[in-house]
Amino acid sequence: MDEKKYYAMKNNAFVLDTEADIVYCPQGEVLRKKSVKKDGRTRYMNKSACKMCENKCISPENRNYWKEIDFYPHVLVKEMKRKTEN
Repeated sequence: MDEKKYYAMKNNAFVLDTEADIVYCPQGEVLRKKSVKKDGRTRYMNKSACKMCENKCISPENRNYWKEIDFYPHVLVKEMKRKTEN
């Protein structure tokens, strides 16, 4: 198993693989590049993986069922923030 994918799954984090230009989510799924923002952030997502996911790491404010995550070039890991139940 790829060490970055393993790290993402073990540490409940999103991990950027700069060589492949992909992000591994906490479930080990691959998020692909969607866009590059004016401020330098790159946005990654995978609608089909998120739709089937039981982890549901999307925020309660997000009306979509998928996660979009942005990475600045110097950031390689982001911890997952679970949606809160009220």
